[in-house]
Amino acid sequence: SARTQPRPVSQALGHSKSISYPANAGVSAESVGVVSVRASEVTMRPVNWLWKGKLACGKISMIQGDPGLGKSMLTASLAAIVTTGGMWPVTRDRSPVGSVLILSAEDDPEDTLVPRLDAAGADLSRVHIMQAIKTVNERDEAVTRGFDLSQDVSRLIIKMREIGDVRLVSLDPVLAFVGQTKDSHKTSDVRGILAPLSVAAYECGASIVLVNHLNKSTGQSAINRGQGSNAWAAAARAVFSVISDKEDERKRYFATTKNNLGADGADTNLSYRIETYALDHNPDIVTARIMWDAAPVTQTASELFAQNDVGNVEKNDMTE
Repeated sequence: SARTQPRPVSQALGHSKSISYPANAGVSAESVGVVSVRASEVTMRPVNWLWKGKLACGKISMIQGDPGLGKSMLTASLAAIVTTGGMWPVTRDRSPVGSVLILSAEDDPEDTLVPRLDAAGADLSRVHIMQAIKTVNERDEAVTRGFDLSQDVSRLIIKMREIGDVRLVSLDPVLAFVGQTKDSHKTSDVRGILAPLSVAAYECGASIVLVNHLNKSTGQSAINRGQGSNAWAAAARAVFSVISDKEDERKRYFATTKNNLGADGADTNLSYRIETYALDHNPDIVTARIMWDAAPVTQTASELFAQNDVGNVEKNDMTE
């Protein structure tokens, strides 16, 4: 007798019991919705880098760190380099020039965000700040709400296409854009959110940077230090940690925690300091900006976290 196997899902819909069909019934994988490609038919291409070895166009990356370490100022520094076609720190590679789209849930544009961009040297005409989403409620009334990753990625794609040359998108902090119907600590919810965002990055050719805070657990591996589900870091193609120096409170490290596309050795890590800055054209506006150090860092992200954790324990012991 002929061997049998389950009937295709497309034919079995609506039936509660298992249905079988002969193995030689001529059912193809394509007919039941399987999409595949031979590796030999794939046209290979190099990674399209925004920041060589670190931020790739068409991919999602993440920057994570404790509050107050300058993560938002880092994104302002990145925006300045991208919008002016400037040089990346240490290597002095030239960035492709393009526009930047910023979603910020914590910084006001007037007194914080735009002054930081100006201080960093950004071309403000190339920076677009997404402030809200206009829609209608169930009573057909016009309402304004915040951007929601669970339902607004298609709107994000439309805006990126409208701008036309978006090279960098930042969401700061990303957990503020999860929405009320999703749980940032639930792996399935996070994967469901990031899947369409990955499509947005790929289709628009932009590097999407998610900014995240650290959790309170010390002693964990560097990759597991971000808030929420580990799916955030798992989905990102590169993860960078912002870590304070245990001895110099003005010094910060920008360390590669994970990099699926580029190098992740200690010699790829960087350091910077934050300096107060009064705008040249308006000295009454005092803000801050990133000043990158000229040399790479020799320690790994895990080593820097370990040193910082020890330093924090020592400081706490001294104040008790």
